[in-house]
Amino acid sequence: MVYSLINIVKARVLKVDCDFSFFGRDKVIQHIKDLYGESNVAHIGTYTQQGVKSGLKDVGRALKISFDKMNLLSKEIDKFEGSVPPQPKFKDYDSLKDGNETEKSLYAKWKKLEAENKEIFRLARAFEGLKRNFGVHASGVLAMPCRVDDYFPTRTDENGIMITLFTGTECEELGTAKLDILGLKTLSIIEKTLDHLHKNVDWLYDNFDIEDKKLYQMLACAKSDCIFQLESDMFKDYLREMKPTCFDDIAATTSLLRPGPLSSGMHHQYAKRKHGLEKIDLPLRGVENILSKTYGVIAYQESVMQISKQVSGFDDNQADSIVRKIVAKKKASMFPMMIRCHIYGKKNCEGPEGWEDNNELPWYDPKGKYGPEIKGAIANGYTAKEMNDYFDAIMGFVSYAFNKSHAVAYSFTSMLTTWLKLYHPVEFYSAFLSMQATEDLLRYIPMIRKEGIDVKVPNVNISNTDFTPDGSNILFGLESIKGVGESSIPAIIENRPYSSLEDALNKIGKKSFNKRVGEALIMAGAFDTYKNNRNELLNEFHEIRKDKKEDILDVNDYNEEVIMDYEMKSLSCPVTCTPEWFDYEDNSEVHDVPIMITKIDERKDSKGNLMAFCEGDVGGGVIIDLVIFSSIYLSNIGIIRAGYVALFTGEKQSNSKLKVKKVSLS
Repeated sequence: MVYSLINIVKARVLKVDCDFSFFGRDKVIQHIKDLYGESNVAHIGTYTQQGVKSGLKDVGRALKISFDKMNLLSKEIDKFEGSVPPQPKFKDYDSLKDGNETEKSLYAKWKKLEAENKEIFRLARAFEGLKRNFGVHASGVLAMPCRVDDYFPTRTDENGIMITLFTGTECEELGTAKLDILGLKTLSIIEKTLDHLHKNVDWLYDNFDIEDKKLYQMLACAKSDCIFQLESDMFKDYLREMKPTCFDDIAATTSLLRPGPLSSGMHHQYAKRKHGLEKIDLPLRGVENILSKTYGVIAYQESVMQISKQVSGFDDNQADSIVRKIVAKKKASMFPMMIRCHIYGKKNCEGPEGWEDNNELPWYDPKGKYGPEIKGAIANGYTAKEMNDYFDAIMGFVSYAFNKSHAVAYSFTSMLTTWLKLYHPVEFYSAFLSMQATEDLLRYIPMIRKEGIDVKVPNVNISNTDFTPDGSNILFGLESIKGVGESSIPAIIENRPYSSLEDALNKIGKKSFNKRVGEALIMAGAFDTYKNNRNELLNEFHEIRKDKKEDILDVNDYNEEVIMDYEMKSLSCPVTCTPEWFDYEDNSEVHDVPIMITKIDERKDSKGNLMAFCEGDVGGGVIIDLVIFSSIYLSNIGIIRAGYVALFTGEKQSNSKLKVKKVSLS
C-alpha cells in the first residue's frame, strides 16, 4: 500500500479501499455527499450478462416453451459441469471438440442437444453477452469535483440514489477516483462488545497486548470460533498444525491460506520450518534479511518487491509498477520484460537491432517509460540460471501473494476479537450473536454453551434490543423476536420493570403492546420469570385484553415439544429445550437419529445415478440438510419419503448438515 501511494509514475487515480463499522457505512457515504455535493457522488453500477443457461431459459420463456421442457434442458446442460469453466460461454462448450476422447464424447452430446433445440440455441447464441440485469456495486462509490452525470450515464433507483451505468473498471479507466466504502461486521462486533463493557476504543488499545501468550495458546488449540478470518475448518486445521506463537504467524496464516500458496504447499513449509522439521531453503541466495521472519517462504507481495530492489536494483516505483502490478494482474505478456529487467537490467537508450528477441540482453527503454535504468542481478553477482530458477519457483503462486499491509491490518483485527473473546467472552459473544443471520444462530448457540456460557430466552425486564449480557449468561434481544416490531421496543425498554403481564399491558400501552407483540413476547419466554407455563400466560393475556375469539389453551398440555414449537415460531430456533441432535459433536458418527423428511431434491451424480439432497426436521421444527448418495438412496427410496420419519446414521458434519450412511425404520 505504501509503495502504491508513493509511486510517481502511476497513470491512474488511486482506488481507495476503506473498512468502516457495518452500521457506519451509510454515514460515511452521506459525509462524502455533503463534502463533494449530492450531484457529484454516485454509487457504481454493475450488470449481469446473458449467459448460456440464463440465455436459453430467457429465450424459452419468450417463445412460451413449457417449463418442464426447459427445466429438462437445463438439467442436461448441468451434466457438462466440470468439463467447462465456471460461468461458461458457448465457445467453451464448442471447444470440447478439440479435447480428449471424453470431451469429444461430451461435444457430440452437446451438438445433439443443440440440434434438438435449434431455434432456442440460435437465439441464445445471438443474445449471449447482452446486459441482463443492472445492479449496484456492494461498496463502490464515485466521487467527482463536478456533476457525475456530466461525464457518465446514470440512472436513479426508487430511493432517489444515483447509480452509474458504467462499471467500476470502466470508471477507473476514464481516470476517476473509485472509493470502496466497505461495511465490516467485525468492526461492529468490536463496537458492540465495547458498548456492553461501557468502554471505548482507547480503553481497548490501552489494555490489548498483542504479545499476550494466552492469545496464541488459545489459537494453537484451534479455539477460533467467532474469530475474524480464522473460524473456518481450514484455518482451524492449519492453526493446529502451525501452532502460532506471535503476531507474525497470524499475518502469515491469513496470507498463506490462499489459492496459490495452498496449491504449492507453502503453508506446510512455513509450519514445518517454524518448528524445525524442515530445513529453511531460500528461493534465492542472499535474501535472508527479507524472508527470515517467514522462514524463507514468500508470503507477501512486498517480499517479492524487496527482492527485486535488493537483487536487481529496482527503485520503489519500479518494484510496484514492473513487479507487483504485472504479477498481481497476471499480465503474462509482460513477464518476459519483467524477467529480463531482473536479470540483465534496463537501459534508457536505443538497443541494438533485434534486441527484443534476444533474451540475454537488457531491456531497452529509450523514453524512460519504466523509470530510471536498472542495474540487473548479473551486475550484482547473480547468474542467469539462479534468477531463472527463482522465477520458475515463484511464478506458480506469486500472482496470489497477499498485500502485507492488508494482511497485517486484518490480522490485527483478528487478534482484537481474540482478546475480547478470551477476556470478555459474555460481552463478545452477545455482540457476535447480534450480528448473525437467524439461520446461523443454530450453529453458534450450541458452541457457545460448550464454552460454559448459557444462551437464554429473552427477559422483558432485562433484554435490550440486541443479545444482552446477563451475568454469566446471554439473553436473546427483543429485536430477535418475530412479531415484536422495531417501533415497539423503545416503549418496552423505557417503561420497565414490570411485575406482571397486566402491569406490562398497563405501562406500555396497546399501540406498542398489541396482540401480535404480546403473543410473540410470551411464546419467546420473555415473561417466564412471572409464570413459566406459556399456555397459562397466553390465556391470561387474552383474558386481560378481553379477546373473545381466542380458544383457551390447555395448561396441562405444556411440554418440551410445545416449548420448542413456540420458540421456533418466535425466535427461529429452540433455546429452552433443544433436540438431542445438538448434543452430538460436529464431524462425529451419529446413529439412528429420528428425522422427519420435509423436502426431497433428487439429482443425478457424476455417473448418472440418482441421489438426493433432503431437508429434515430433527425435532422442534429444526431443519437440517441431508446428503444421501446414490447407493444409500436407491436402496432406501421406499422409506425416504416427505412427511415420514426414519432413523438415519451417518457423519454429522455440522449442526445443519448430515452425510447419510444408513437408513432404517427401527
